Amino acid sequence: MKNYNIALWFLLFSFQLFAQDPNWKVYTPANSGLPDLPLSSIAIENNDIKWIMASNSLIRFDGINWEVFDSSNSLMPGGWWDGVITRGGDGNVWIGGFGGWGEYNIGLVNVSSTPWTVYDTLNSSLAYISISSLSPSRDDGVWMISWPGTLSGWGTLQKLTNDVWYSSQEQPYDYSKEIEEDLHGSVWYTVDNLFGFVHRITGDSTISYNILSGAAQSIETDFYGNVWMSWYTQPIEPSGLVKYDGDEWTVITTENSNLPTEHVWNLVADSLGNLWMSGDGLIMYDGNDFTQYTAQNSGLYSINISDIQIDEFNNKWIIHPNAISVYNEDGITSVAEELQLPNAFKLQQNYPNPFNPTTTINYQIPKISFVTLKVYDVLGSEIATLVSEEKLVGNYEVEFDGSGLTSGVYFYTLQAGDFVETKKIVLMK
Repeated sequence: MKNYNIALWFLLFSFQLFAQDPNWKVYTPANSGLPDLPLSSIAIENNDIKWIMASNSLIRFDGINWEVFDSSNSLMPGGWWDGVITRGGDGNVWIGGFGGWGEYNIGLVNVSSTPWTVYDTLNSSLAYISISSLSPSRDDGVWMISWPGTLSGWGTLQKLTNDVWYSSQEQPYDYSKEIEEDLHGSVWYTVDNLFGFVHRITGDSTISYNILSGAAQSIETDFYGNVWMSWYTQPIEPSGLVKYDGDEWTVITTENSNLPTEHVWNLVADSLGNLWMSGDGLIMYDGNDFTQYTAQNSGLYSINISDIQIDEFNNKWIIHPNAISVYNEDGITSVAEELQLPNAFKLQQNYPNPFNPTTTINYQIPKISFVTLKVYDVLGSEIATLVSEEKLVGNYEVEFDGSGLTSGVYFYTLQAGDFVETKKIVLMK
């Protein structure tokens, strides 16, 4: 009977694991090599390597193997430390942090290099060793706000690009956890207080906006150049989303839209123009309506979400305190799967999108075919022919250079026999 129960349990577990919705996948310590550590955030390297920030640890996942870096085998600090992580504009993953009033801080670290490259106040122009916020710059670098080691006071907005440092004359005041460069080169940041200010730095001048009482919790620039913020206000006032389109501010709440909850966090935009966020689950906004995914109506592991990032295949990597959910409305795709021979025609969304001036387009061919891949403007005029030849079965990648074109919306079309598919791209200069 004992062996029978074990066999039955194994069959049920296997069925549950392999009968998952193909649009969803969940990693837990029980069904994978994910370490049993409290998870907080994630960044995705340009070669699809995932780096997950955990309690005093950093986890590296290459799609097959899990590796943990802590104080015993790396530069990770051993004491209390609030780590921040981002993928820089160069595709590398950078970490920094704040903790122990400076005792456990390690400066700015490029963990994609071997060995890790460390920038501190002694070997670089980093102003302070404590870092409260990191964000990619649009010139292949990384933005940061460094702090003297207290929760209030003057910090320094800095950028590192190809070992060249830039320090803004504008100094953020109060502890900042969110920073974002928009498509026009302005840098936005919030402060950790309830006075309702968000700050926009352009060059060496700053504009402060007092939109609502409360504080912006997350900032993201979308496909179209809009700047979005999730906003938390006092309990008696509405919270929700705030959008700035360059001219006007729009406040979106549960009262004037179908936003399913007032408290939203972790904004991230995909290459299709959708905005994703957490809020009693996973929420997607397509510009008109909100769709909410929960553990009851989808394959989401839990409604408790601490971070969301999107990889080059449009997979959403959703960090829970003790698990990771992955979602793709078109079916989860990975680098390992891309290496397999395809069984269907498929045209991928270009990456990055918006782009300037180059972007990459991937497509797959399941049988020998004459293939054309062309780019068109909004009037249907052909702009470029990227592919026009017979192709063997396989996965292909082509680069499109828009250097000679003006900013705007374009379309690219893959045709192979009877198969035709078109996708939209945005050139933003």
